[in-house]
Amino acid sequence: MANNTAKYCDVKTATGEYSCLRVDLVFARELSFYIVTIYVPCFMIVVVSWFSFWLDYKAVPARVALAVTTLLAMSTTMASIQKKLPPVAYTKAVDVWTGVCVFFVFSALLEYALVNYASRSDAQRLKKEKERKEKELEHFGYNDENIEESSHTRSLDPLLRRMEGSQSVALASIIPNNLPSSRLSAWMKNYKFAAKKIDVLSRVCFPSCFFVFSCLYWTYYLNKEQMSKKPK
Repeated sequence: MANNTAKYCDVKTATGEYSCLRVDLVFARELSFYIVTIYVPCFMIVVVSWFSFWLDYKAVPARVALAVTTLLAMSTTMASIQKKLPPVAYTKAVDVWTGVCVFFVFSALLEYALVNYASRSDAQRLKKEKERKEKELEHFGYNDENIEESSHTRSLDPLLRRMEGSQSVALASIIPNNLPSSRLSAWMKNYKFAAKKIDVLSRVCFPSCFFVFSCLYWTYYLNKEQMSKKPK
């Protein structure tokens, strides 16, 4: 029992005056037990689901198995929690916690679906770039016999031979037009593939969002508990 108050509530009616005593009892569950049995296991399952962000995106069986296993473990934990608590018509604090944990674990599974799609797009893009480079090499290729019969001396450097064989080299093809405008974009330039960029961003975004949610969650419900303990 967290708090109790007693006060008189005498009333007067047409039939007479009646004495009344009102007692308010406030019951609260022990928080430490639920932290150990509910909050910590759910938090650990969510953290384990983030390990897939550090696995290679080509390791499909490992990442899918990890994501599905954590989702099933979270669903089983949520079902066992609901069995232990009495059914009520309103949303409890533990329902909010478990619901958000399930959302984060499910989002990790959706993240790999996005990574898999991006990896296939990267493979197609690399294939097209490879074909384009092969065509360029065929266009700017040189013939050894023509070099020996040429009346003027040419440089033996392959890059200079390609430049001499071409009509003109655009400056924009050598110097990129769009330089990184911020540290974040410069950091992301280090990762060539879009699938890798998604994993790197997820390593930062998922823990940061969960940390913000945890701060808001505990701040709100702990303050609410303190307010309920104050005598009216």
